[in-house]
Amino acid sequence: IIRASGDWPVLLLRFLVANSLMLLCLLALQRPLDWWLAATILQRCSWLFLQVGSGAVVYFLTLFALGLRPASLKLDLD
Repeated sequence: IIRASGDWPVLLLRFLVANSLMLLCLLALQRPLDWWLAATILQRCSWLFLQVGSGAVVYFLTLFALGLRPASLKLDLD
């Protein structure tokens, strides 16, 4: 039986903040459609790699800064 603890609202707030900051990062790094159409495949792949990497770094650093640790995610199956 999985029992919900009282930490769920805090955990959801942390995820909401991290998702919001990741969205802002991705919006800041977006390029217009005409750039994507004119870019070479190497430019597209490089920019996409930069966007995905930056979004992931911002997301996980935000969660870490807000106090989320891997131990916070373990299930209590008692």
